Amino acid sequence: MILGFCSNIFLFLIGVQLIRKGAFSPNEEGKKIRKAMLKYGLLIGLPLNFLVFIPGESLI
Repeated sequence: MILGFCSNIFLFLIGVQLIRKGAFSPNEEGKKIRKAMLKYGLLIGLPLNFLVFIPGESLI
């Protein structure tokens, strides 16, 4: 329960920072930030998702 609450606060604060930096604005700066978020999200997320398909002991 506490972990869920902390996670919600963390995600909320990340969203506030993204809005302040203009990540969701329709100009070129927002587009550049969104492209970087997509790139880093895929670079981190895809290898972590592929760990599910490794046979053997559970890593989680």
